[in-house]
Amino acid sequence: MRISWEEPRTTGGTIVLGMFDGVHIGHRALFEEAARAGRPLTVCTFARHPMEVLHPECRVGMLMTLMQKLRAFNDNGADETVLMRFDARFAETEPAAFLERLRRDFAPGCVVAGYNYTFGRMGRGDTELLRRYGAEHGFDVKVVPPVISDGEPVSSTRIRELVKSGRVAGAAKLLGHPYELTGTVVKGKGIGRTIGFPTANIQTDPSVLKPGRGVYSGILFADGKAYSALTNIGLQPTVPSGAETVETHIPGYSIDLYGKNVRLILTEKLRDEIRFENTEQLRGQIEKDCQAIRDVYSGHSVT
Repeated sequence: MRISWEEPRTTGGTIVLGMFDGVHIGHRALFEEAARAGRPLTVCTFARHPMEVLHPECRVGMLMTLMQKLRAFNDNGADETVLMRFDARFAETEPAAFLERLRRDFAPGCVVAGYNYTFGRMGRGDTELLRRYGAEHGFDVKVVPPVISDGEPVSSTRIRELVKSGRVAGAAKLLGHPYELTGTVVKGKGIGRTIGFPTANIQTDPSVLKPGRGVYSGILFADGKAYSALTNIGLQPTVPSGAETVETHIPGYSIDLYGKNVRLILTEKLRDEIRFENTEQLRGQIEKDCQAIRDVYSGHSVT
């Protein structure tokens, strides 16, 4: 898949429009519709979330890094991704000017968008305007209806709420893939090692939403291997560090991961973060958590 800034290198194909945070099952419906057109497929999206420009005081925790999103586009059949720069000037683009730029730069044969797609200044452009413009200028417009799960449309906003509350299994159902954090292992306080449970302190991408505080089962990928993992996200209330961390223990292994880039898939929240009276109580609970991990992955080869 080719990656371009601002202007496509392929024209005349099918253009898929959207922010695509998480590339969830609703987004995949757009790619499936685009594939049916039988033309080269180009994704037109933004490198930054528009809210970062429009309302910088309201931080939007992303569901994916840009690199993860690009890989997902490739996996869903995109031939090219064009990354538009969303800045204050772009935010003032009138809907008609946006559509003219789309026609001029992409010369689309077909445009695919979700039912709630908006564009242009203050989001005043909508799919009805897009349909009319396409009819006037000779390209097809396919508007994809919402994908419904448990009686509600699947959306990035809905998934963010699940992640914030620690319901990563529910988020995975709507994403169509497990929730994932990536980052670099950095030096921590070393408390886990002193009580027999060494942890990898993962410095995650600050733009990506961390799940709510608690203890999670999951899988850690490092050096081309996968390990069942126990992860605590929080403030370590028993031995507080004053900062929220992501600390992962790999039951049965003691591995030096300092300085390495890792991927962490979180599959289920096991419990809330708890303050214990002493480290012995903490050790006892971690032993129970490790047994829960073994139960989760019993019969499955992970490493």
